[in-house]
Amino acid sequence: MRKCLFAAGSVMLLALVIWYTSPQWLTAAARSVLPEGASFTLKSRPVWHQGVNTAGVRITMGDCVLLDVDNIQLTRAQQRWRMDIDRFTLDTACLPASSTDAADAEPALLAQWQARLFAADINIGRLAVLPWDSYAGQVHLVIDRQQQSLRYQSELLSLTAKVEDAHFTLESAAFSAPDVASRLVLRGEVDLAESVSHPPLRGALQGRMESSSIPDPLTLALNWQGTHGVLRLEAQHDSAPLVSLPWKMSPDRIDIENGVWRWPYAAQPLSGNVSMMLHDWRDGWQQTRIDARLNMLTQGHNGRANAVLVLGPGRLGLIDSALRFQLTGQANLADISLSATIPGEIRGSVINPTLALLPGSLLRAWGRPSAQTVLEEARWPLAGLRLNANGVNGRLQAIVRAQDRYWGRIALHLDGQAQDFWPDNGRWQWRYWGEGRLPPLGSQWDVAGQGRWEDSLITVEQLTSGLDQLRYGRVLAHQPRLTLTAPLQWQRKVGETHFAGALRLTSQRVDLGEGGYLPPSQLLFSVEGRSPSNFQWQGDLKAEAIGPVALRGRWDGERLRGMGWWAAQPLTVFQPLLSPKLNVNVRSGEFYAQVAFSAARQQGFSAGGHWVVKNGSAWLPDGEVRGVNFVLPYRFAQHRWEFGVRHPVTLHIDKLVSVFTMQDIHLALQGAYPFGEDHPLILSQAEMGVLGGRGSLSALRWPLRDPVLFTVEGVDLSELVTALKIKQFALSGKMSGVLPLDFTNPNKMITRGQLRNDKSLTLRLDQQLADELAQRNMAQGAVVNWLRYLEISRAYASVDMTPQGEMALLAHIEGKNSTRSMQKPVILNYRHWQDLSQLWQSLRFGGTVQDTLEQRANEQE
Repeated sequence: MRKCLFAAGSVMLLALVIWYTSPQWLTAAARSVLPEGASFTLKSRPVWHQGVNTAGVRITMGDCVLLDVDNIQLTRAQQRWRMDIDRFTLDTACLPASSTDAADAEPALLAQWQARLFAADINIGRLAVLPWDSYAGQVHLVIDRQQQSLRYQSELLSLTAKVEDAHFTLESAAFSAPDVASRLVLRGEVDLAESVSHPPLRGALQGRMESSSIPDPLTLALNWQGTHGVLRLEAQHDSAPLVSLPWKMSPDRIDIENGVWRWPYAAQPLSGNVSMMLHDWRDGWQQTRIDARLNMLTQGHNGRANAVLVLGPGRLGLIDSALRFQLTGQANLADISLSATIPGEIRGSVINPTLALLPGSLLRAWGRPSAQTVLEEARWPLAGLRLNANGVNGRLQAIVRAQDRYWGRIALHLDGQAQDFWPDNGRWQWRYWGEGRLPPLGSQWDVAGQGRWEDSLITVEQLTSGLDQLRYGRVLAHQPRLTLTAPLQWQRKVGETHFAGALRLTSQRVDLGEGGYLPPSQLLFSVEGRSPSNFQWQGDLKAEAIGPVALRGRWDGERLRGMGWWAAQPLTVFQPLLSPKLNVNVRSGEFYAQVAFSAARQQGFSAGGHWVVKNGSAWLPDGEVRGVNFVLPYRFAQHRWEFGVRHPVTLHIDKLVSVFTMQDIHLALQGAYPFGEDHPLILSQAEMGVLGGRGSLSALRWPLRDPVLFTVEGVDLSELVTALKIKQFALSGKMSGVLPLDFTNPNKMITRGQLRNDKSLTLRLDQQLADELAQRNMAQGAVVNWLRYLEISRAYASVDMTPQGEMALLAHIEGKNSTRSMQKPVILNYRHWQDLSQLWQSLRFGGTVQDTLEQRANEQE
């Protein structure tokens, strides 16, 4: 009895020791079966609570967690084991570089494997295989010797299957790719071979695939019997298959011969052939050697073309792969041709492979992507690049040469270094440079800079771009240049999108045509918004003494819009804008303005606003103008100005001093410049005070078509005589008249113009002139004596004048000489010819000298 109690106590003690030392001996036992470099950690000592419970286990490879299992519970009831696991995570990036050769394993029969099974239920709350954690889901596995069933459920992948003896049934399987509107559903049955190392004896799998990228659902069928089978992919309403891969097996090889494929859903139909050989497939799929060839036939703008992808010889493995490939040939699309020579190798785990591109890898493109654009060549040197699920690593380069009918010729270069880069993930540092010609602006341009793309943030750190000149209509800007004053940054993260930066635009000089120019100018502006195609901007424009002009606006990706406010400043700062040919010198006044503008490719540049001038004065070639006041609303589009958009522009001038002094001038102007038949310029009002009376023009339209009437009312003849510097006689009184002006007639500018006296006129001949005329003969002396003093009651004149200034005057005068006889009338018919151009020049000479002296005197003050 004592021996029995001692033995029982010893067993209990031994069990207790084994239980408490389980973290140590389990770790030691696991180390013996794990790969070299792996470590096993039990997260907590097992405890008994309705079964065996532990916080989990962890297997690491160096600093990488290969397997992480949380909260394991093991129970047994009704002769069945039950295992519940909260979380099971396998990271494929931690898999070791080598594994045990599967070829050394002893083949086993399926029935033997099933005989070793014990009844169990295994439940995993979350099974995740990284980096494909988007497919993580729940697992329920039911194990019996006669039947095994599996149910897997996640948002993107679901699976229900069972094995009964040697019959496998796939009840349903549904697969969806993340962020892609597509779905694949499979079902079918398979008869398994006696040995687990042999392929199934026969089988039939059917599937259905739906995708937003194809118009019809696709059906998939995989059927085989013994060593022969075929895989087919067909569209629902298409008699010819999209993919047909007939295959056959032998003890050491699987061959796919005369496989065909086609894809009618691309921009142009694609098709080709497939051949493949899988050597040593019985040694396990990781030891299978692959040799394959796939070609693609295309036909486009450059005729027919063929591209070939060659795979192998090489292997794909769960832990390590080494499969060479080479893509060679050309693809002709509808508008673009692509040619490639891309040798490379597939490395690493087949679950997370790396594509390493070898020296000589190059991709080229050329063609006509649009009716007005020719892509002369685009080159992408790809040697040294490595691509995997984490992104692109290596040197990224691009060289593009193209020509556009509107934008002209361009040549761009891009060079940079990528580290685990995909768009909005990883890091890519780059620099760029280029040059080209811009025919719309008659200029050549260059650009250079550098930047980086880190995760979702794009930063342009340096930018310098300029034109040798910019010509738009009559405006010519010399060497405009754009540079950064603060980096451009674009945050692309959803919900946090932001774009900001600051720039400087400078120009040495802007010629305005006819000699006027804008001095060296500078525009400082900042941008802020959501993206480079959606932002607001504001800045200041200054050109030496001109400005600053406050500007602000927005860019929507197609159109640049803006507004400008020109604060009040002296009118004299605009002297450089006036052509020296005008010989106009601004003296004083005030100017301010406002403008709204937009620019787009189809529309060009357009603007609208108003200019305001207050109390302006200036020296003119023939005199001086004072008291100029106007508000000028305008529009500018298609290289044409439109003045007085809704109402005529009213211009008021206090005084215009020339040969004749004019006061209180009112002008009303409306129309376009440059003008044309469809866009006339109309002077609808022109009134002024001149020579003690008033003068006015009827509406004047450019281009000139109809004569206009120049009307004078109450002109004081004594002021006219004084202005004309006539010494031989004195004439007083007022006259009025109408002169029809025809600027389109090459022979007559004035035809039958009429002048009449308003009231009586008085004519006095110079005494010396009268005496000289009287002494010539007695008859002439008698006439002259009657004209020494003449009171004119009626005066009428008819005027004709050529465009060259030759005037013919025919006058009829009736009056009396009260010093000789109050009763006897004097009737005089008078004809006069005068070259007014010579007279005007003679009159201008004296006035110009006087004005010049006065101007110089004012400049010395």
